[in-house]
Amino acid sequence: MNNIISSSGGGSITQEDLDLKQDKLSAGTNITIDENNVNSSNSDITQSDLDLKQNTLTSTSNITTGTISSGKITGRDLAVLDFQTIYGTVIQASTLIYGTSTNVASEISGLYSTVSNKQTALGSNINITTGTISSGNITGRTSTTITAPTITASSNLLYGTTNVGTKIATIETSLNGKQATLISTSNITTGTISSGNITGRTSTTITAPTITASSNLLYGTTNVGTKIAQLKTNKQNTLTTTTDLTLRDFTCDSITSGGVNLYTFLIHH
Repeated sequence: MNNIISSSGGGSITQEDLDLKQDKLSAGTNITIDENNVNSSNSDITQSDLDLKQNTLTSTSNITTGTISSGKITGRDLAVLDFQTIYGTVIQASTLIYGTSTNVASEISGLYSTVSNKQTALGSNINITTGTISSGNITGRTSTTITAPTITASSNLLYGTTNVGTKIATIETSLNGKQATLISTSNITTGTISSGNITGRTSTTITAPTITASSNLLYGTTNVGTKIAQLKTNKQNTLTTTTDLTLRDFTCDSITSGGVNLYTFLIHH
């Protein structure tokens, strides 16, 4: 039968509860207690000995130590990461497993083999040599050029907002009405040519049934029109048998008419 010792504290303490407690310690009960040492009368352990021992480890204890040689080490589940984590500058094991069975070394080897066949990360200075590229839009950076022996667009090839195919078709239509590029051996058959200066190359001749200059026609620096006018003014018209000639002074070596030397005839008569 348990007797209730006290109920004044709002609870029930029985004799059985008290039997589980340590008797009050006092001097003479084989334990000596002072402010510096806790000594059992049957032991030589001092406070200095206890100071050399590891404090009891708890879930919040941090350990700074050298090499740890152990069996399995299992990290606690940190709620913020949702997985168990072990930290260290170097974690070394002959076999390192994550999860329940994944061998880290084997996994890294497999990843390395896979990565070795992959494209290096592309940067602004990376050149790519490849076969056909099938893609969506390819946009060159400002002040750059996209070059290839052949660039094929399945439907529309644009520069800016201009459709290259449409633009070329428009240009071709315009060019079909244009003169082919003239070279040194080109012959031109045309109607009237209205132009600025026309200059023949050295040792060449400009020919036409009629060459008309609206103001001045030059050969070298000589004005052809002026030269012709001078020639007409300074020369005598051709004399014929019916031409009457009025002279002021006339000097000649001989004058022959009908086989008779008129100069000799006049001298003798």
